[in-house]
Amino acid sequence: MYNNESNLATVDKIIVLVEEISVLKSRYTDHDTGHLRTAVSVLENRVQELRERVHN
Repeated sequence: MYNNESNLATVDKIIVLVEEISVLKSRYTDHDTGHLRTAVSVLENRVQELRERVHN
């Protein structure tokens, strides 16, 4: 189903990921949050991949 996934399903995934990114960013502190920053970076890259899929 990955390649045949509807745009609506892909947009739903994007929405969920963007919400999770927001939650993780709200937990940033000056120290000891490198793991959160890494997770946010990975999720932001995934959102970009999904956005490109919707546009194609």
